[in-house]
Amino acid sequence: LATFEARWDTNFSATDTLKILFPARLEVDKGVNVVLEALNHFNQRTQSSRPLLVTIIGAGSLSETCSQTGDRQFENLIVRYQEPITYGKDFFEILATYYFVLVPNLKQEQPRIIFDAFSQGVPVIASDTSGILDITDQTNAIIFKTGDAKALADVLLQVIQNPSLSQTLGFGAIKAVQGKTNQKMHSDRQQVLEKLLDPS
Repeated sequence: LATFEARWDTNFSATDTLKILFPARLEVDKGVNVVLEALNHFNQRTQSSRPLLVTIIGAGSLSETCSQTGDRQFENLIVRYQEPITYGKDFFEILATYYFVLVPNLKQEQPRIIFDAFSQGVPVIASDTSGILDITDQTNAIIFKTGDAKALADVLLQVIQNPSLSQTLGFGAIKAVQGKTNQKMHSDRQQVLEKLLDPS
């Protein structure tokens, strides 16, 4: 909570960089290609004086593609690529400095990164898979159509023009995970799976 409050202890000026983190296994099913295409759409359409920084963290078959994108020059967009960080204190310290986390998954699953982000008061920009919709709502996430790069680009334009959304949704994110221990999250996940698998 202290890190969340520190992130908003000053007014967000028109030229401050909006930071978005995309930590994932860099494979097709994690929506990597959707993100890269959306960034191209965003770069072609944005006229904002505020830069957008997207950091891609991960490894996988699309690592080289992500690295090459990070090496390119964009006008109001900064794309960085870095290899995975060990899950733990260092990862959470980095996570807490971002304003949104990208979760563009294509498969029906409940990504742990959503709970990780919420624990740091970081809302998510996520695809509308059933697994993600089961653990998010309009108070802590911005949802876009699964696999739709243009829809994701629209969301990026929305948040670059309205950075205070991160603060508003961040409060909702913290509230969503209050009291949710690791055991409680496993229990909730089991209930969701039982509901999905129930033939009735």
